[in-house]
Amino acid sequence: EDDAVRLLCKDVSSSQLCSVLLDRFLRTYCEFKQSGNLIKFTTRAIPCIRIIGNIITSCNGVYVRSILNNQLSVPLPEMISKLVELPLQSDSFGNPASLETLKEKYALSSESMWIAGALLVDAGRVDTSEPNGRHPSTAVCQILCPSLCCIISSPATKLDMKREATFALWNAVSLPPGIENKNYDLEFANGLLLDVARYEGLISSIAQSLLTAFDTDANL
Repeated sequence: EDDAVRLLCKDVSSSQLCSVLLDRFLRTYCEFKQSGNLIKFTTRAIPCIRIIGNIITSCNGVYVRSILNNQLSVPLPEMISKLVELPLQSDSFGNPASLETLKEKYALSSESMWIAGALLVDAGRVDTSEPNGRHPSTAVCQILCPSLCCIISSPATKLDMKREATFALWNAVSLPPGIENKNYDLEFANGLLLDVARYEGLISSIAQSLLTAFDTDANL
């Protein structure tokens, strides 16, 4: 898979394929915001999310920087954060979602949480190639983490959704893979942990649902 991604994406710093995929996803997202056609959006968006996610998770994450630094009118993390929270949103008339609509929302949210977790893997990593000295994943924490916390703390979300959100959030608060402490922004990490712990209802939700579940993955 890594070899295929390298062949298709080629330039790590400015992949044309990544730009095309992101532009396609943006257009699909904007069409959905205008039309409200959730089923049509789900059919078009999920393949884009999966392809972008596969690129992000391949080759030790070398394409994450290119994807996050891509100049879109609506940045990718912002779109993903909205989709993560989709199951908690009513329709444009303020009515709760139907069972069919809720199924589509859960599917989009689940896929989006996977890509959110992938984007957060390098949060806190010191990166001297960036102007601020931090990996781009660090900046997106303030966009993605609140949405993940919202899913975990909400009494309206099911266990599997809380579990997926917890896995994604763990990527942000844990040490990036293959890194030494000297290349990790400990001040940022401590601040993020504090923000997460202070999120209203999150700790109690973890204690009441995830830790008491008959689910090994959730307990871990």
